[in-house]
Amino acid sequence: MAQYRIIKALLAQAKADKEKALASFELLTDKAELFECDIKIEGASLSNSTARLVVETSEYSLMFNGKINSSGKCEIPIRKLKGLIDESSTGNIRLEVIAEDTNNQETINELLEDYPAAAIEEFIEYFGEGSIDSFTDAYQGQMSGAEFAEQITTDCYCLDIPAFVCVDWEATWNELSHDYVDLGGYIFCCNF
Repeated sequence: MAQYRIIKALLAQAKADKEKALASFELLTDKAELFECDIKIEGASLSNSTARLVVETSEYSLMFNGKINSSGKCEIPIRKLKGLIDESSTGNIRLEVIAEDTNNQETINELLEDYPAAAIEEFIEYFGEGSIDSFTDAYQGQMSGAEFAEQITTDCYCLDIPAFVCVDWEATWNELSHDYVDLGGYIFCCNF
């Protein structure tokens, strides 16, 4: 499972103690709003970070996802809350800044000792760096989809198919592609 750490955010809008949760923030229920603040992160890249605003009442917990630009400007759109939250509701609002675990580089370095760099790059591009701990579970090898279909069929079902029997391995791969993906000639299981 990918590990994430919640990074304390310095909030431009919080005047009292910038490292604590928002002391007071009023949400209007009849119109959409945009929450904005400035973020500083140590030990992780802003480009790999995301932010979300969690609104909690006694009845609901709502989450609004936002973005952080390269200069640290955080913007989180908040949709109209009419019908979801009563105007008299009170609760808590929490800003969470999520940076991908900086320990991923150690895992990647270890994987590079045993696996092709291109396979690791394809995996990260498709599944995200946060899933890198599942690489060894997901990686099936370097081959075409049809070759993988033949391999998994013969391995799992102990089939010794005579050479004169014609099997449409491409069609078999199409059936398997619900659970597996071919990324640049590297096959990965999607269920990890």
